Amino acid sequence: MQIVTKKMPILKLDKSDERKEIDFELDFLTCLSRKERFEMMLRKTREIRDLLENSGHREDLKYLLKLRERQKKSGEGRGQGGTL
Repeated sequence: MQIVTKKMPILKLDKSDERKEIDFELDFLTCLSRKERFEMMLRKTREIRDLLENSGHREDLKYLLKLRERQKKSGEGRGQGGTL
């Protein structure tokens, strides 16, 4: 499901001004509906996850998940001597 949100405005400043940047970002976020904010958050989460996977930073997680599945199948686990 793709939700089309309002165009993202662009802030242009001559000098760096953190306060103006924060105010600008808050103004933009408050003009979005709750659904649009969540869609934007989920889209960014997927984007970060994909970047991590493509650069090899999620391999440990995949290994731990496989290990947990093996422990469940073999009857090990929390409270039964397992470590995960």
